[in-house]
Amino acid sequence: MRTARYTIDVMRHVRALTSATASLASHGDPAARSELADAALDLKSALDRLHEARDQLLKAAGAERVTDAD
Repeated sequence: MRTARYTIDVMRHVRALTSATASLASHGDPAARSELADAALDLKSALDRLHEARDQLLKAAGAERVTDAD
């Protein structure tokens, strides 16, 4: 369960990075917008894979979600 909890922590950080990157892609330096938009898509893809990893970890632990009691 600890690994699932760490995965969720990483997911929170990636979500924040994705949001910040998307914001910069929309409002930042026009010369960097394309690269930032690509980075936001890459982060979204990584987040999707982290969701899958979390689900597999929870399944292996026989749990449906991570709780503070775990």
